[in-house]
Amino acid sequence: MSTFTIERLRTAREVLPLVEGRLPVSIDIVDRVGRTPQGSHWKAHAVHRAGSLVGFFFQYRLCRGKWEAILLLDEPIADATFERLVNRAQVWSIGGPGDHVATFLERLPRLTRLTKLEMFHERTPPDYWTAMPGAGSLGVEHSERLVKFFSHHERFGIPTMAGIREFVGLALQRGPAVVVEEDGEIVGGVLLGAATPDWISLDGLTVRPDRRGAGLSTVLLSGAARIWSNGAIGMCGVRATTNPGGYGLHAGQTDWFA
Repeated sequence: MSTFTIERLRTAREVLPLVEGRLPVSIDIVDRVGRTPQGSHWKAHAVHRAGSLVGFFFQYRLCRGKWEAILLLDEPIADATFERLVNRAQVWSIGGPGDHVATFLERLPRLTRLTKLEMFHERTPPDYWTAMPGAGSLGVEHSERLVKFFSHHERFGIPTMAGIREFVGLALQRGPAVVVEEDGEIVGGVLLGAATPDWISLDGLTVRPDRRGAGLSTVLLSGAARIWSNGAIGMCGVRATTNPGGYGLHAGQTDWFA
């Protein structure tokens, strides 16, 4: 008999007390729950043991009908019902911190079958950032350039320009955007979602369509690790065996820092 209890959370009033001031990605989750309706834009499940929260699975809708998810585990969870819930989620990618997440995802056949993936966990990932021409960071003084880039290529599921501008502005208050530029134009970028001393949450990692497939996602991830953590945070996730040197966010592929 399982010692875990899974609870479907249907309202912001149920979600917010569990994440505010407690989980590293509370900024991301609170923002989405506060401005979009449950069901069509986000879904949340909590995992309890003996009345204490030990896990949280949050799915959220991006533009173009795609879904992503955040998986947070305070301890290893071996529960068949929860594994089925995560494995059957129709998500583009899953992110979350720590070795518990990596171990958990290894047991989920659908997610690791999507693009012939294998797990990796490297405390000192390769540095693809330093030698990349045009790689750098942009602060609040470049907010309108970043709003223009993300509004064209990754709208975060936000329907209005005012909402995107506010979202980018809040991210820049947490830290500079990591970008790659070519001929004065941003061709790839990622925002800082949230950060603790041992974990980083990414927001909106995207590459301009005509530059996809060139490894820029890998460069951005490498840069994020260095700019936001001084290289102190490694990487873990899954990568396609057809591209063993890559860590980019591709269909069915998950990346996160831990």
